Amino acid sequence: MEFHQKNHLFCSYLALQSVARQIGAAAVQGESPSGVGGRAAPLPEAEWREIERPLREALEAIGAAVRDLAPALHQDQGRNAEAGTTRVWVAVLLGQALEVVEDLEPERFIRRFGPMPEEESRRLQEATASAKRALEAARRAVRTR
Repeated sequence: MEFHQKNHLFCSYLALQSVARQIGAAAVQGESPSGVGGRAAPLPEAEWREIERPLREALEAIGAAVRDLAPALHQDQGRNAEAGTTRVWVAVLLGQALEVVEDLEPERFIRRFGPMPEEESRRLQEATASAKRALEAARRAVRTR
């Protein structure tokens, strides 16, 4: 693998770990993934175990691939790191934010949720285009330092 491919694999693994932590907090503690709003009732322990096992297997599968295909990046994960690592983390999170915004683009939104009035579609397109420009500027800022 080329470095950029290894880096993407590793960053995707970090993102998967983050989502898994959010899933655990939601299931066990009733925490909202967005951090907004009150708590919900936790899942029954038996139900959480049924979810946790395959979730852990997914993490282990991708983690094993990272260990095999990008061992240097995996080894550096547990160490106290410099600002370069923080930049990687910020880039991962900005990539996730960009994916959220892209999912709101009218073409994707309509494909998933059905048609909407043209005026609303146009307004959503303006908002997502503006948000994407902003997030792409933030990503460029991370990469240039």
